[in-house]
Amino acid sequence: MSLSRIFLFLTAIVTVFLLLPSVSNADEAPKKPTLVELMSPGCPACTEMAKVLARFQEKHGDTIDVQIVNVREYPDVARLYQVRYVPTLVFLDEQGTMLEKRVGFMPLEALEKEWRDRGYDMGRGE
Repeated sequence: MSLSRIFLFLTAIVTVFLLLPSVSNADEAPKKPTLVELMSPGCPACTEMAKVLARFQEKHGDTIDVQIVNVREYPDVARLYQVRYVPTLVFLDEQGTMLEKRVGFMPLEALEKEWRDRGYDMGRGE
């Protein structure tokens, strides 16, 4: 096994521990799709995206997890998702499989449409 494959495997394991909430009994924990924003402090688009994600979480947090990852603090996560620019949004299904990766700001309606297009019921929200 090459060093790059070992590194990628170890990075994936670290990512799972960083991105998934810890629970006492994983068998009982409901698994939800997740929207991850990879961002950097001082990035104006990232700041605006965080505001949109806060609204998204208010409306859809019961069905979709929202997580924000600072790429300066967690560069291994940025490497795992091959982040070149921020903000980068990663759409993960219930098993943690990447469904889509988007770069740049997305308005709330576009986020909802992306999930809806992937077969998730976004309802009407509030």
